[in-house]
Amino acid sequence: MDSAKSEKWFALALLLICLIYLFTSLSIPTGTVSKPGPGFFPIILGLIGTLLAVGVTINGFKSSKHEKVNQDSYQERLQQDNIKRIIQYIMILTISILTFKILGAILTVFFLTIVLARICGQQGWIIPVIMGIVCASCLHFIFVKFFSIPLPEGLMRLVI
Repeated sequence: MDSAKSEKWFALALLLICLIYLFTSLSIPTGTVSKPGPGFFPIILGLIGTLLAVGVTINGFKSSKHEKVNQDSYQERLQQDNIKRIIQYIMILTISILTFKILGAILTVFFLTIVLARICGQQGWIIPVIMGIVCASCLHFIFVKFFSIPLPEGLMRLVI
């Protein structure tokens, strides 16, 4: 399997995972606009993940030109990397679901954002940490301040 094909398969698998998550979250009651229910956040998260996965998929289908230096070993390494990414993605989502109440919503989203940024290839720690802070802050603002919906505090109640 050539590298471009491998990237396309990874992007399609990522899109499939996000779509499954989104459609699974649709079974949770969403409530109303004025009083969102427990399904509101998972649906928003599923929509964001699906939109990002669509972008990755489009990018994967656009960029099909790769250098042919040591093609066989490059293809094998790329295919292994893509499988590793999918497994890491599934594992981090599973861990975040299992630890959501323990860590609390803010810490879970903070760590989830950092780890997903690193899995997706973001180099260094500064950008992923900033992304985590922004995502966690937006989550807090939207749910706690804007909608007045308390989020699970988890370990944050020890800090605050």
